[in-house]
Amino acid sequence: MENRRKFTRYLIATDIEPYKKDKNEKILAKTKNIAEGGICITTVDNPLKKGEIYILRFTLPGQTDSITFEGKALWSRQYKSETTDMFDNGIEFINADKDLLKKIEDFQLGSVFE
Repeated sequence: MENRRKFTRYLIATDIEPYKKDKNEKILAKTKNIAEGGICITTVDNPLKKGEIYILRFTLPGQTDSITFEGKALWSRQYKSETTDMFDNGIEFINADKDLLKKIEDFQLGSVFE
């Protein structure tokens, strides 16, 4: 099977705060994996809306400074846990600055990839 991914994904598990760009409505979420082009996050009960722009904030493991960036929701996949509906959501970075990409690159140096 051909791998269509542009970037290698690296596992990451940390809290993340996504909220719609035009609203201050935060969503409960955790990171799943990250690459130079985007991030996959897991949300509880509600998926991110495809095509919507979100502001996301999180801290990479081993770092103290939080990272804030804009991302566009590209896809969502539902699965069930024991008690609730969960959704994996693919988010593409929008206008990612060099600082964000450098922090991701530095994180990847010590990570195990999926």
